[in-house]
Amino acid sequence: MRSARGADGCLLRYRIAGEGPPVVFLHGTLSSPSTFRQLHPFLESGGHFTGARGADHRRLISPIMRGHDGEAPPSLPDDYSIISTEVSDLRAVLDAEGIGRFDLVGHSTGGTTAVGLALAEPDRVGRMVLIEPTLLSLLDGPMRERVHGDLATIIEAGAAGDHLSALDGLLDFVSSGPEPPAVRQRVVERLGSRACLVAPHVKALSEFELDAAEVRALRPRILFVYGGASAYWEASIAARLAQLRPDLPQLQVPGAGHHSHVEQPAMVGPAMAKHLYGEGS
Repeated sequence: MRSARGADGCLLRYRIAGEGPPVVFLHGTLSSPSTFRQLHPFLESGGHFTGARGADHRRLISPIMRGHDGEAPPSLPDDYSIISTEVSDLRAVLDAEGIGRFDLVGHSTGGTTAVGLALAEPDRVGRMVLIEPTLLSLLDGPMRERVHGDLATIIEAGAAGDHLSALDGLLDFVSSGPEPPAVRQRVVERLGSRACLVAPHVKALSEFELDAAEVRALRPRILFVYGGASAYWEASIAARLAQLRPDLPQLQVPGAGHHSHVEQPAMVGPAMAKHLYGEGS
């Protein structure tokens, strides 16, 4: 485990493994770098998939999002936002390691952060894999209204101090459908200590604006991955991205939900590796 200091002095922790061209993995809200563990072998050697060019190893960098490193109680700055905080923290980690250009893999909230950094520093980001990114501002019409209604309920619960209700609302928001109560209870027990992070994260995501011009201006080559049985809003984001950027590949993972890379690593891993190793340029 390594550490760096954020712009406000906050201690930022991250993990590094391997050598070679850097790939940064950005996890989502209430998650951790371990969510990508099953994908790492596909980047350890180019020989893990058909059509590979050589056996280039990669340097895997996994920052831990603020509030997710076991501190008690977890906290976020008052002015927390995806752009001003998470992107700034990522810059601090990269600068501490002397990394100039790199590739990015981001899941959920981490996908939003990845897009924010790609817009802010287009010359540093090579290729990106976005897995279920919460790019909610791309939605419009009834879908946008439904999403913002659900988010408002989560934010209100958090503001009232009912963090467990906010957590329950977030789990509903990213779920594919009803799940057994016992399964939900185990998830709530596991994540309950971080429930106070839910409302600030949801608020930041709801305020993150990405317009059509910015999507068209994105310079990194991007692979967009989403589950075929994911949350009700994800397919609409995929459709909007396909409309704005038909040049960018997409991978729909049949039967998978919001964590498609965890549920189907044997499908997501090879596609990620092919993309990051440069196929399909």
